[in-house]
Amino acid sequence: MGIMDYFNVVTVDYDDYEFVYSISKMHEKYHYNDTGVKPHIYIPWTPQHLHEDIDLNYVLRLCHQNQEKSL
Repeated sequence: MGIMDYFNVVTVDYDDYEFVYSISKMHEKYHYNDTGVKPHIYIPWTPQHLHEDIDLNYVLRLCHQNQEKSL
């Protein structure tokens, strides 16, 4: 949630690190304020996220399942 509140993202490259920040913010009365955009699929954060890309693995599983259905 809140992904829609900021836009015009700028990246500053520091060789081994990239700093990403927004230079614009939505108007305070924008209709997504206080609610954000609710995800279709919620994947709660766990400490395992530090070792494995849980979100990407979930998406890949969905892709494989859809591919198998279409065969």
